[in-house]
Amino acid sequence: MQWLSESLLNVLLTTSNLIKRGEFAHAHQSLSNVQKYLLWLIRITIDKTQYWESPTKSLEKDIDSTWYSAYETVTSDLQPENICSSFENSLKLTEKLFEQLNVEPKLKEILNRIK
Repeated sequence: MQWLSESLLNVLLTTSNLIKRGEFAHAHQSLSNVQKYLLWLIRITIDKTQYWESPTKSLEKDIDSTWYSAYETVTSDLQPENICSSFENSLKLTEKLFEQLNVEPKLKEILNRIK
């Protein structure tokens, strides 16, 4: 889980920098990596890791509506305002997952700096 959390922070930082530079198509692509790591952490949280290699496989059946709705908020089209909103929602969902999974405080501090 340490590696997943660190990798998620890395792609969040990358996405943040792309948004700041106005590279919204690139940020949109980077958000797909954010989504992948978020789904892996969601699957760990709810103990549904049978489709580890493809975290979206059977997602509608594997996770409850609360987690599915949270996942929906981190997806976006190519509109800059929607990319920014999805990114902000990704930060909030990461914070929630880090709390539930008891991620080490050092990583939570890094997340707060990205915000």
